[in-house]
Amino acid sequence: MKSKRVLVLFIALVFTLSCLLTTTAAAESSTIQTVTYVPDYKTIFANPERGFCWYINILLPDFFSGWNSYLPYFTHRPYFSDGSAEATTSRIMHSYICLDDYVDTPQLPKALLDDLDSGLAEVRGEGMKIVLRCAYSLSMKRLVDVPLDIIMSHMKQINKVISDNADVVLAIEAGYFGPYGEWHDNIYTTWDDRTGTNDPVAKSARATLVKGILETTPDNIKVVIRYPDYLKELLENDIFTQAEKDRLGSHDDGIAQDKKYNNESTAHIKAALQYVNDLPTSDGFHRYYGGETDPSMDTDGYLDGYKVLDEAYDSNLTEYNGSWGIHESWYNTKLPASGNDPAETTLQRFMRKIGYRLRLVSATFKKSADPGEAFDFSAIIDNDGFAGPINPRPVYLVFDNGTTRRNVRLNGVEVRSWLGGDDHSGPYNIEADGIKVPADLPAGDYTLALWLPDSFESLQSRPEYSIRLANKYMWDTQKGYNKLGVVTIGSGKGMSSWAKDGVTSAVSLGTATPELCNNYTSATTRAEFCRAAVNLLEQYYNMPAAGIIYKQDLLMFNTFGYQMGDTAKNSGDLNERIEGMRSVVGWSNGLFDWNPIIITNQEQIPLKAGGTYEVRFRYKIIETTDKGFYVTFSSAKGDAAKEWLPGAEIRGKAGDADEVVMTRTLGPYDDYCVYWNIPGKGAVAIDAVSITEKDSNKLIAFFDFEAPPLEPEPSTGTYPVSAKELQKIEAWYGVQDKDPKGAERVRAKLSVMPSFTDTSDPAIRAAAALGITSGTGSGTFSPDAPLTREQAATMLTNVLRIIGENTSSAPAVKWNDDKSISSWAQTAADVMYSYKIMSGTSATDLVFSPKSPYTHEQSLLTLNNLWKYLENK
Repeated sequence: MKSKRVLVLFIALVFTLSCLLTTTAAAESSTIQTVTYVPDYKTIFANPERGFCWYINILLPDFFSGWNSYLPYFTHRPYFSDGSAEATTSRIMHSYICLDDYVDTPQLPKALLDDLDSGLAEVRGEGMKIVLRCAYSLSMKRLVDVPLDIIMSHMKQINKVISDNADVVLAIEAGYFGPYGEWHDNIYTTWDDRTGTNDPVAKSARATLVKGILETTPDNIKVVIRYPDYLKELLENDIFTQAEKDRLGSHDDGIAQDKKYNNESTAHIKAALQYVNDLPTSDGFHRYYGGETDPSMDTDGYLDGYKVLDEAYDSNLTEYNGSWGIHESWYNTKLPASGNDPAETTLQRFMRKIGYRLRLVSATFKKSADPGEAFDFSAIIDNDGFAGPINPRPVYLVFDNGTTRRNVRLNGVEVRSWLGGDDHSGPYNIEADGIKVPADLPAGDYTLALWLPDSFESLQSRPEYSIRLANKYMWDTQKGYNKLGVVTIGSGKGMSSWAKDGVTSAVSLGTATPELCNNYTSATTRAEFCRAAVNLLEQYYNMPAAGIIYKQDLLMFNTFGYQMGDTAKNSGDLNERIEGMRSVVGWSNGLFDWNPIIITNQEQIPLKAGGTYEVRFRYKIIETTDKGFYVTFSSAKGDAAKEWLPGAEIRGKAGDADEVVMTRTLGPYDDYCVYWNIPGKGAVAIDAVSITEKDSNKLIAFFDFEAPPLEPEPSTGTYPVSAKELQKIEAWYGVQDKDPKGAERVRAKLSVMPSFTDTSDPAIRAAAALGITSGTGSGTFSPDAPLTREQAATMLTNVLRIIGENTSSAPAVKWNDDKSISSWAQTAADVMYSYKIMSGTSATDLVFSPKSPYTHEQSLLTLNNLWKYLENK
């Protein structure tokens, strides 16, 4: 690729010089600013059309023969439990379309094609894209040669469904030939074919299949070939147009491993791989290159923690399928800091840099402009990843004030030209001279953002399909764009002089939201502040709110001291929880008399034989229990001896709530536990459970069912989990299970987003699930009501608690107006003052003014103070 690199280097030099000139001019003008953005060389995060993937089953098991033998490799539908997609660093799935039962049947059943359509719809629902491969066998023990006319018939039927869902199909692996569709051990794909033996029939069949796939699918879908030899053969075949050749890519089922199977093939394989590495498209962009590895087939130590990174860099790796396993050395090899890369493990660096990793260096734009006026914009961007983006996508400048949003297309910007890996020649320049501010833009301050959405309009409203840049403080999870700064259009209303520094800081640190960055002296609404608080948490955890909630749920699965029954869940539903943000809710359909809500763990909470214990808890009856419910001490040894302790039985109707205190002296047995059970039909919530040893008056257990704070991954300081880690977690906790009913039971324990009667805003519902807010009572949130100071203090105190801050140590403040502070906000006001996040409203007296409205600029200063506190920690 020498000629390509020289050309790109020359262009980059010209762009760099022009950029320097632009920056110099900017320094001479008071209306132009150049902003340099903080890079993020450390965080592992998801981006579309790149990264790790793993196997799912796009089809239901009904369409597989020998399905049970394939179970270890697949996740069945639904592919993700609620929130897990947002917690992972993956945006790609991989699936076989297994055609075992149709080797003699040209026509595929309509039910199969409909199910494929349903499976792709769920891929879209999860915010993912998929790589597909058709195969007539998933076993080396079943070698089958299917006639080409049947293959072509199947391919056309399947590709009709794929074309209808082209927005979520990243690539098709050519497949069909041989076991696993891997193009070996088949009459059309033999070892002799790959080493140069001329078999015109087989060669024609390969070209016919690939030509057919290309002609029956849209241009955005890449078609990737298993072996470099076959890829070379196809690229040299004149039946393909240049546009079709540019869609061809490579998938290697032995990435970083198959460099030496035997002496005969070593040189051949190395030469073929070099061919792929040096193979651009006709436009000089990167081809799709992906694949997988079998860690059991390590050869000559090639799977060590260094060589895999070299190969990914040289081959411009876009996607990696970790389903078959990840070599242990990738976890264990600790790489030193090098250049912009931090000290980390091989797997962490691999995950960060697969595909593209775009980083904005700086941007130059006007501080203010009038509607309809020219708005020159330029920027410098770089790519720290192994490859450039493989598909074109539009680039927009966004003007957004929270109420009005306008997207202005930057024409002529080609994201695929931002190459990475061994072809990197950045930084790259973005020029957008001559664009205009939308003429209908109302006067005011606007957040200016860079938006790189998917090329399909059907996905452009989904943040998951937009590119996040590798910069701190820029990504807006709720909007799906990268914030550049604030510009004034027309005559802005301005802000108070005392607020300027704080607002500027909030903008630069990413805690400012578009709706707060305008009309600065206007009152903040409850919805505006709530969304801003969620935005702060999303930035802190580096994942969407739904992902934070999901990770909290996983922590609740592995609780200390007790376990939940199969039909119980940890609920944040506003109508079910008793206090705090979560309560345990047990439910019974009345078919069985054993429906435990929770049971204490005997090993973690041992109860002494003959000891006297008090059990105290609060309850709320959610659905009237026809036989009541009860709490009791239980001993298997006591049961065997037919010695039982009386429990406490509670009866009532839906809505009843109270506290129960039960004291009992245990029998002469050392295996007692405490359990709560619903023997009939109904639903009950319990909370604030305490167990006290009366003899010593010692509290030995307390369960408030609140999610513990999430701790960052130590070496990276970030929170998202990788695709592989997520897969393991879901297997451990049964969120994915061979038994669909078992998986359904576990999934039922995950948080359900609370609902309000007066808003469906997903950020506000997430805030309620996280514990930032509980609304204004009777299922309402009052989104448009002015935010009061005590409400702001309460929300931000809850944010501190979510991240694990022990706010109970904050000293009480003697407010002069403490009697006007609502009881539920007393502690929050003290916490905000103690943490120097909110101050009083008087320069001379301790006055909190709890019922006073909170302006946009006050909200921004408060959010900025909280973020600075977190960063200083």
